Amino acid sequence: MESFDGISDASGEINVQVPPESDKLIKHLDFAKQLTGDAKRRKVLVYDLFDNSRRISGGILSFVPTKLLELPEPGLQVDVRQSEATVEIELSAERLARFVYVDLPGENLRLSDNFQDIPAQRNIVLKVESAHSDATQIRKNLVVRTVRDTY
Repeated sequence: MESFDGISDASGEINVQVPPESDKLIKHLDFAKQLTGDAKRRKVLVYDLFDNSRRISGGILSFVPTKLLELPEPGLQVDVRQSEATVEIELSAERLARFVYVDLPGENLRLSDNFQDIPAQRNIVLKVESAHSDATQIRKNLVVRTVRDTY
Protein backbone atom coordinates (compact mmCIF):
# COMPACT_ATOMS: atom_id res chain seq x y z
CA MET A 1 0.00 0.00 0.00
CA GLU A 2 1.32 3.44 -0.86
CA SER A 3 0.46 7.10 -1.12
CA PHE A 4 -0.01 8.80 -4.47
CA ASP A 5 3.58 10.06 -4.13
CA GLY A 6 4.88 6.48 -3.89
CA ILE A 7 5.59 6.44 -0.16
CA SER A 8 5.01 2.89 1.03
CA ASP A 9 3.00 2.16 4.18
CA ALA A 10 3.21 -1.60 3.85
CA SER A 11 4.82 -4.00 1.41
CA GLY A 12 5.72 -7.62 1.03
CA GLU A 13 6.14 -10.60 -1.25
CA ILE A 14 4.31 -13.89 -1.36
CA ASN A 15 5.45 -16.88 -3.39
CA VAL A 16 2.51 -18.78 -4.85
CA GLN A 17 1.70 -21.44 -7.38
CA VAL A 18 -1.69 -21.17 -9.03
CA PRO A 19 -2.82 -23.38 -11.93
CA PRO A 20 -3.68 -21.60 -15.20
CA GLU A 21 -7.23 -20.30 -15.64
CA SER A 22 -8.02 -20.45 -11.95
CA ASP A 23 -8.25 -18.18 -8.97
CA LYS A 24 -7.02 -18.56 -5.44
CA LEU A 25 -7.17 -16.48 -2.27
CA ILE A 26 -3.53 -15.84 -1.49
CA LYS A 27 -3.80 -13.83 1.69
CA HIS A 28 -6.33 -11.72 3.56
CA LEU A 29 -4.96 -8.20 4.03
CA ASP A 30 -6.31 -5.87 6.70
CA PHE A 31 -5.50 -2.19 6.23
CA ALA A 32 -8.06 -0.82 8.70
CA LYS A 33 -5.40 0.88 10.85
CA GLN A 34 -3.75 2.61 7.88
CA LEU A 35 -7.01 3.74 6.24
CA THR A 36 -8.64 5.85 8.93
CA GLY A 37 -10.48 9.07 8.04
CA ASP A 38 -9.79 10.35 4.55
CA ALA A 39 -6.59 8.29 4.17
CA LYS A 40 -8.45 5.80 1.96
CA ARG A 41 -8.92 8.62 -0.59
CA ARG A 42 -5.15 9.15 -0.82
CA LYS A 43 -3.76 5.60 -0.86
CA VAL A 44 -3.82 2.61 -3.18
CA LEU A 45 -2.70 -0.99 -3.19
CA VAL A 46 -0.10 -1.58 -5.89
CA TYR A 47 0.53 -5.17 -6.95
CA ASP A 48 2.76 -6.97 -9.44
CA LEU A 49 2.74 -10.56 -10.62
CA PHE A 50 6.05 -12.11 -11.59
CA ASP A 51 6.93 -15.38 -13.28
CA ASN A 52 10.41 -16.02 -11.91
CA SER A 53 11.94 -12.55 -12.35
CA ARG A 54 9.79 -11.43 -15.31
CA ARG A 55 6.87 -9.09 -14.52
CA ILE A 56 3.80 -10.39 -16.35
CA SER A 57 1.05 -8.29 -14.82
CA GLY A 58 0.30 -5.64 -12.26
CA GLY A 59 -2.18 -3.03 -11.26
CA ILE A 60 -3.66 -0.73 -8.69
CA LEU A 61 -6.60 -1.23 -6.38
CA SER A 62 -8.21 1.78 -4.75
CA PHE A 63 -10.07 1.69 -1.46
CA VAL A 64 -12.84 4.03 -2.68
CA PRO A 65 -14.42 4.58 -6.11
CA THR A 66 -12.11 6.43 -8.52
CA LYS A 67 -14.32 9.53 -8.49
CA LEU A 68 -13.60 9.92 -4.75
CA LEU A 69 -9.81 9.71 -5.03
CA GLU A 70 -7.89 12.93 -4.38
CA LEU A 71 -5.64 12.44 -7.40
CA PRO A 72 -2.69 14.82 -7.80
CA GLU A 73 -1.22 16.03 -11.07
CA PRO A 74 0.76 12.90 -12.06
CA GLY A 75 3.80 14.57 -13.62
CA LEU A 76 3.82 12.31 -16.67
CA GLN A 77 6.85 12.06 -18.92
CA VAL A 78 6.59 10.55 -22.42
CA ASP A 79 9.42 9.14 -24.52
CA VAL A 80 8.87 7.70 -28.00
CA ARG A 81 11.76 5.66 -29.36
CA GLN A 82 12.41 3.59 -32.42
CA SER A 83 14.75 0.71 -33.06
CA GLU A 84 14.68 -0.94 -36.45
CA ALA A 85 10.97 -1.67 -37.14
CA THR A 86 9.82 -1.36 -33.50
CA VAL A 87 8.37 1.78 -31.95
CA GLU A 88 7.95 1.96 -28.18
CA ILE A 89 6.30 4.58 -25.98
CA GLU A 90 7.68 4.86 -22.47
CA LEU A 91 5.49 6.61 -19.90
CA SER A 92 6.70 7.51 -16.43
CA ALA A 93 4.86 9.17 -13.55
CA GLU A 94 6.16 11.17 -10.60
CA ARG A 95 2.86 10.55 -8.79
CA LEU A 96 0.06 8.04 -9.32
CA ALA A 97 -1.39 8.25 -12.84
CA ARG A 98 -4.78 6.54 -12.89
CA PHE A 99 -6.34 5.23 -16.13
CA VAL A 100 -3.70 6.57 -18.53
CA TYR A 101 -5.04 6.70 -22.09
CA VAL A 102 -2.74 6.96 -25.11
CA ASP A 103 -4.09 8.02 -28.51
CA LEU A 104 -2.96 9.26 -31.89
CA PRO A 105 -5.90 11.35 -33.17
CA GLY A 106 -7.03 10.53 -36.68
CA GLU A 107 -4.97 7.35 -36.78
CA ASN A 108 -5.69 3.75 -35.93
CA LEU A 109 -2.93 3.41 -33.35
CA ARG A 110 -2.87 -0.07 -31.83
CA LEU A 111 -0.76 -0.46 -28.70
CA SER A 112 0.11 -3.36 -26.46
CA ASP A 113 -2.25 -1.68 -23.94
CA ASN A 114 -4.30 1.52 -24.35
CA PHE A 115 -5.34 2.00 -20.71
CA GLN A 116 -2.84 1.69 -17.89
CA ASP A 117 -2.34 2.74 -14.31
CA ILE A 118 1.16 3.94 -13.53
CA PRO A 119 2.14 3.90 -9.87
CA ALA A 120 4.28 6.77 -8.56
CA GLN A 121 7.97 6.75 -9.45
CA ARG A 122 7.50 3.99 -12.03
CA ASN A 123 7.34 3.60 -15.78
CA ILE A 124 5.65 1.41 -18.36
CA VAL A 125 6.63 0.65 -21.94
CA LEU A 126 3.95 0.24 -24.61
CA LYS A 127 4.74 -1.34 -27.95
CA VAL A 128 3.17 0.10 -31.09
CA GLU A 129 1.51 -2.91 -32.74
CA SER A 130 0.01 -1.14 -35.75
CA ALA A 131 1.77 -0.17 -38.97
CA HIS A 132 2.98 3.18 -37.60
CA SER A 133 6.74 3.14 -37.88
CA ASP A 134 7.62 6.83 -37.70
CA ALA A 135 8.53 7.68 -34.11
CA THR A 136 8.90 11.38 -34.97
CA GLN A 137 5.32 11.59 -36.27
CA ILE A 138 3.96 9.68 -33.29
CA ARG A 139 5.89 11.91 -30.87
CA LYS A 140 4.51 15.04 -32.56
CA ASN A 141 0.82 14.02 -32.44
CA LEU A 142 0.57 11.67 -29.46
CA VAL A 143 -2.08 12.50 -26.84
CA VAL A 144 -1.76 11.14 -23.30
CA ARG A 145 -4.54 11.67 -20.76
CA THR A 146 -5.43 10.41 -17.30
CA VAL A 147 -8.69 10.24 -15.41
CA ARG A 148 -7.54 13.37 -13.53
CA ASP A 149 -7.85 15.29 -16.81
CA THR A 150 -11.61 14.72 -16.66
CA TYR A 151 -12.08 17.03 -13.65
